[in-house]
Amino acid sequence: MKYFKSLGLCLVAVFALGAVVASTASASTQTILFKEGGSKPAFSSIAGEGKLVTKFAEIKCKSARNSGEAKPGTDLLRKIRILFSGCKVKIKTEEIECNSKNQPAGSIQTFPLLAELGDIKSGTPLITGFVLTAEAGVSENPETLFAEFSCGPTIKVKVRGREVGGVKGGIIGELAENQVNTLLDKGTAALVSFKQKAGEPTVQAPNTLTVLNVEHKELLLESAITGGGGFELAGLEEVGHDELFFLESVEFSCKG
Repeated sequence: MKYFKSLGLCLVAVFALGAVVASTASASTQTILFKEGGSKPAFSSIAGEGKLVTKFAEIKCKSARNSGEAKPGTDLLRKIRILFSGCKVKIKTEEIECNSKNQPAGSIQTFPLLAELGDIKSGTPLITGFVLTAEAGVSENPETLFAEFSCGPTIKVKVRGREVGGVKGGIIGELAENQVNTLLDKGTAALVSFKQKAGEPTVQAPNTLTVLNVEHKELLLESAITGGGGFELAGLEEVGHDELFFLESVEFSCKG
């Protein structure tokens, strides 16, 4: 009897250990790794034409550039500010230049943003990307917006991540498939794309991403204009890719 009791306890222990091992094996991790250790984590990027499609109009920009830095050994890019140039909105037949506060005509600058590495689609091929969100707790951005700008003297626009359960979300930039789990030499651009859903230009696609085993859904943008009511869905799309250049060789490691 004691033998069977001991055997039962052993089996419970084995199954429990197996469950722990299985849980560990199925856990996914996303990490930004630097060949030289990450002493120079800064990056810059350039992009071509882009557009923000809102309920009231379409805002087009000729180019964009940004800067920021990675937090080595984590899944995070931070201190990101994107500057869009040559931005205009067409109202009927008139093209009006747009700009953020303290920026010249045609220039829209975001508030500080964060980007977190995650899995868009597991399996083979593995598809990964970054969820871009507004950094919280920034004094210049009490509403946690992506951007705020004016087009002419009367049109004022706010852009934010869509609120889900009272939490402001973000949008996904998809990393080129052949750049996951691959060391990118210094000077090689990491290619990130932002796209709208076919036939629904105010909806981002993809809009679901998993970070450290937590699935984030409905990662979308919203915009609102002065006198135009509340926030409505908005979609961002760029022609081609954002090209991110790091000062060290970098790897976007996604395991799981």
